[in-house]
Amino acid sequence: MIEQRRLAIYNLYVSRMEYSEIRYNTENTPEFKGLSSNAQYDLLKKKVQDIKKILFGKGSSYLPEQISLLEGFILLLALGDPIVSEEGKRGIDKLRRIRAMVFLRNNSIFAHGLGPVGYQDFDKFRKFVIEMFEKFCSIEKINYNEYCKNIQWINPLKSQYYAPGMREA
Repeated sequence: MIEQRRLAIYNLYVSRMEYSEIRYNTENTPEFKGLSSNAQYDLLKKKVQDIKKILFGKGSSYLPEQISLLEGFILLLALGDPIVSEEGKRGIDKLRRIRAMVFLRNNSIFAHGLGPVGYQDFDKFRKFVIEMFEKFCSIEKINYNEYCKNIQWINPLKSQYYAPGMREA
C-alpha cells in the first residue's frame, strides 16, 4: 500500500501504468525538467535499467504495463521518491533490503507461500515494515503514534496453527 500510494502521487497505478501521464517532481529529479514527453520516458527507462543493472547484474530495456512490488520501488527510486531515496546514498541499499523482504514475504504465509515463518524472519520483516511505515508517515505528514493505536501485529508464536514448529532465537 505504501508503494501504491507513493506511485499515485506521480499519477501511476500498478495495474495499469500510463508512463505518458507521469507527474514528475522536478525538485527531486531536475533532469526531467523541460524535456519532451518522449525524452522523459527515455530517461526514466534508462534510469530504471541502470538501477536494475546494479541490483540484479542486468537490466531490461522496457517499462512494464503492470508492475510488481519490487518493480514499483525501483521505479520510485528512478523518480527520486523519498520513500527509497536516502540522503547521501544512491538508494540501492534500500532496494536490496526491500528485495530481501519481498523474497521473504513471497515465499511465506505473509503472501504467496505456504511455509511457516520463523521468529527471526518474522521479527526482521516486522521491523522492516515498521521502519518503512514510519518513513511513509513522516513523508505524508501522518501522526505515526496516533495511527499505531489502531493496528496490531499478529504474533506467529501465539498462533495455534504455526507456533508448534517455531522457536525463539
